[in-house]
Amino acid sequence: MTPWHHSKLGTALVLTVVVACLTALYVTPALGADQIFWTDNSSVSYPISYANLDGSGGGGQLNITGATFENASGMALDPATNKVYWANSNNGTISYANLDGSGGGGELNITGATAADPTGLAIDPATNRVYWANPAYETIAYANLDGSGGGYLATTGATMQYPNGVAVDPANNKIYWANTNGNTIGYANLDGSGGGGQLDISGATPDYPEAVAVDVASNQIYWTNEGGTISYASLNGGNGGELNITGTSAITPFGLAIDPVAGKVYWADQDGSSDTTSIYYAHINGSGGGVLDTAGATPVAPIFPVLLEVPSGTGAPLVTGGSTVGSTLSCSAGTWASDLVGSFLYQAPRSFAYSWTLNGVQISGATSATITANAPGQYACVETAENAAGPTSQTSLATPTVVVPPPTVPKPAVSKLSVSPHRFSAAGRKVHGKCVKLSKKNKGDKACQLSIRLKATYTLNAAVKVSFKLALQTTGRKVSGKCVKATRKNKHHSKCTLPVSVHKTITRSGVVGSNTFSFTGKLAAGTYKLTVTPAGGTSQTVTFRVTG
Repeated sequence: MTPWHHSKLGTALVLTVVVACLTALYVTPALGADQIFWTDNSSVSYPISYANLDGSGGGGQLNITGATFENASGMALDPATNKVYWANSNNGTISYANLDGSGGGGELNITGATAADPTGLAIDPATNRVYWANPAYETIAYANLDGSGGGYLATTGATMQYPNGVAVDPANNKIYWANTNGNTIGYANLDGSGGGGQLDISGATPDYPEAVAVDVASNQIYWTNEGGTISYASLNGGNGGELNITGTSAITPFGLAIDPVAGKVYWADQDGSSDTTSIYYAHINGSGGGVLDTAGATPVAPIFPVLLEVPSGTGAPLVTGGSTVGSTLSCSAGTWASDLVGSFLYQAPRSFAYSWTLNGVQISGATSATITANAPGQYACVETAENAAGPTSQTSLATPTVVVPPPTVPKPAVSKLSVSPHRFSAAGRKVHGKCVKLSKKNKGDKACQLSIRLKATYTLNAAVKVSFKLALQTTGRKVSGKCVKATRKNKHHSKCTLPVSVHKTITRSGVVGSNTFSFTGKLAAGTYKLTVTPAGGTSQTVTFRVTG
């Protein structure tokens, strides 16, 4: 049986389209939506179409201005450079355009390689190469994405029987393809060392396989069969079978993509039951499938789907730093799912942005990975990863609580200390049994000593207990660096001021602000020093004089 190759269908579906009217058909893919892209293997003038994976339609055609197309027959994405590549089966070229829908199309230089009815594309980001199968020539060719030309991959050890639809597995250094005429799945080493062979697919029933996709997570390879089935086998060999696709109307599935997290396999059916119901999916767990809504797009002989999804967070960022106001906080990078190039699923982030919240409210202008905590509260960072499909954010799970340091309590201190009177005469006269102030009238009466009435005023900066100490300033002698009581023995030493306590220390409670303290008693003539000391604080002194 001669396999019904996809280019026959493309030739039969020649449509006349006025190129000048195409601009109105192009719609920029919506950001923030997981999408499926596919090529239309016909001569229609919009070879790259897309729709939303959530079943909401959102379909359209990608602007490929600047590129040529002739029965597109394979597609791969390079989100890192914002490019989509496709193979043109009718004119033997590899074309590209901007993935964001801004046009910028052209043809890749493949000098050194041949694209003879090229079928399927797969990009190896590690080597920056794009691979395709040449069915009639039975070769696997490649070209460098930097435009420096290409060549052929060594497939020594493998049997090439009309190869179609390549898929790469960089982690295991393998490239796989479907041998349509041999009903086998072939492989070789990606590094060009050969190592080729046919995978053991026992258990499965290949029926003119056309394209493959690799699910590294489950260690499985899937392929589409022209006979209307989806088969699978272990990458280690054997354990094959057919996927339950109940709920679909698969006729000629051609090309597939896998979303392991969603547990789905998607495929394009170039002979779908209608032009608008030809993108299907099935659950990997074998529970059947359905039709994807592609409203807005116009699938015509669609083949080789690929998936473009917003970044998928796998680990939230963490906030590190101090726990006091003024500390620098840092937002560590979260972890994100990588592209699964063998599954034709592209989801890796291409850029990152940061924002911060304080107690759940966004902080204006905080857009870097670090921030100074200028206020108390709960800080969290939000890391937003973005790719061509749109942005996804992850918020930090564990954040330090920034607290206000204890208020600075000033050291207790006394200020504005004064006494009244500053000078007091204790000389009195005894009149009628009482000691009264000396006057001309009573100067002949018996002398006596008046009691002093001293009022101290002072200011406190804290409400603390205050001690009062009164000392008479006497004349002493300096002996061995100390001022001691004057004696006959040390009378020739230099004089010094020696305070002699008059009474025990008195303690009173003080308040913040102005305070007063009164002292009444008899003091001998001399100079006195009053020392006022707040508890735990700084003292202040004042002197006054009592005359006889």
